[in-house]
Amino acid sequence: MHVINRISSKDPTNVSNKFITDGRYKLYMKYRQKKYLSLAKKRKLYLLGKSENFLELSKEELKAFHTKFSSDFKEFLPTCLTKMTDTEAICPFCERQFPSFITTEHILPQSEAAEFIILPANMILACRDCNTWLHSRMGMNNTDTEINLYFESYDITRNIEINFVTDRNANQELLIYRPEVKFASNRYSDSVLQNRLYRFWKNYQLGNTYSKEAHKTFLNISIRLVVKLTNNGAQAVDRRKLTAYLEEIKKEAKECNRVAERIANFYWEFRISDFFLKNAVEFDNLCVFLDGKLNELVT
Repeated sequence: MHVINRISSKDPTNVSNKFITDGRYKLYMKYRQKKYLSLAKKRKLYLLGKSENFLELSKEELKAFHTKFSSDFKEFLPTCLTKMTDTEAICPFCERQFPSFITTEHILPQSEAAEFIILPANMILACRDCNTWLHSRMGMNNTDTEINLYFESYDITRNIEINFVTDRNANQELLIYRPEVKFASNRYSDSVLQNRLYRFWKNYQLGNTYSKEAHKTFLNISIRLVVKLTNNGAQAVDRRKLTAYLEEIKKEAKECNRVAERIANFYWEFRISDFFLKNAVEFDNLCVFLDGKLNELVT
């Protein structure tokens, strides 16, 4: 109610006036908030059911109210359980550093949960990539109900699986070589949790986001490797030296990631270098890829 009181004092609207002048709205908000918090802690938000309005206030009125005063709502949002560093704020969904533009994500979607459009406990700050149209349907049971990051926190890195996409021409020359990040199932013994995490992954398009981040990191690693090889006078990949360079990158990235404790460049450097060191086939593909880069420098 604090945020609504603040808004009504500077710009009265039909929504804020209802809460200020009609006691039913305050009482109903307190009742539904109590129910929401209780079910969020129990991981059973689906039991709240869908709603198209809040008493006499329509979904459209509530959405317009939230949009108009989104900056006011942001100021009242608490910190999630997701670890934040001392020097930078990170998106609690993808765990990347926030860009300049920060949005507000509704845990229960506005399209089907009108009663909770202006409830701060149902809003979490998110980067633009994680605030997607894909999350427009409420979970229907305990296996797909939403994860509210104010009350739950999981290590999503346990479900991150990296593979490389390849494409070759008729001469078997490598045309495309880039990382692709997918959701790895069966990393938790709890099948219900696995299903909920998979829906969380899909709702916030983490596969797309992480694939882009991994690709940028891979290109950076490739440049560093080519520079190291050329500085040593190599015109073709020296497999022994390449292994040593990858081990060096892995060691440095592991230590930096341990300090940062978030999904950023150091994390992807560690995962990608570790991937090549443990996968003989992909190590061969990397050699072919780097040989191509070295040949480009010669020609």
